Amino acid sequence: MIKNLSHVDLSLVSGAWPFAEMKKDEIADHWQKACAEKPDMWDGRVLGTYAPHVENGGLTGRLIETSFSAFLAWRDWGCPDTGFFNLFGSAIIAGNDGGYIYGIMGAHTANAGAIYPCGGSLEPGDVTPDGKVDLWGAVARELFEETGLLAADARPGGDFLVMSGQILSASRVFRFDQPVADLARRIEANIAVQDDRELAGVAILRRFDDLDQSRSPLYAIEAARHLFGA
Repeated sequence: MIKNLSHVDLSLVSGAWPFAEMKKDEIADHWQKACAEKPDMWDGRVLGTYAPHVENGGLTGRLIETSFSAFLAWRDWGCPDTGFFNLFGSAIIAGNDGGYIYGIMGAHTANAGAIYPCGGSLEPGDVTPDGKVDLWGAVARELFEETGLLAADARPGGDFLVMSGQILSASRVFRFDQPVADLARRIEANIAVQDDRELAGVAILRRFDDLDQSRSPLYAIEAARHLFGA
């Protein structure tokens, strides 16, 4: 399901995630096994969401801080805490020729080889002094960190939310005044000199059928379908 967004109001709440506390030992074991396969993964702090609500173009929700290891276990175990949602931001890179760019995740990441828009989990650093979560600021940060592109260099192209079960991708379209092939070359040149890269490369989408759906999560497929009106 896709909803257009006109405004967002997300707030951080205090307290621990009950699922992470109850499953602490199992989570530690799962993380140890995951790191044995991908030693470069890092157990940072992320924000998950309770009670997200969309009405009249507005997205509201309460966020709680937890560990990436707890989030990864929850995801890999089929999202057993049904009141918890993975709300994150996605940067949709658009060229001036009607094409779009998705990222291809690096082999060392938790989603190795997957193809989806640039973005990532919300983090404690995305929380402002008044306790609000700066979702679109996080999207702009991820765009720059992963690709080297600046949000300020693009025209706004619309915001929308992709709802896929307990996965919520808040997407912002950034329209750059360059063809997608030129943007792809810029991004790949930036990736080549990054010390801590997340992407292995990029996928150019000039039509919906260009997306390798076997390597893309459902929310990324639905986002592309929406973008191309497929």
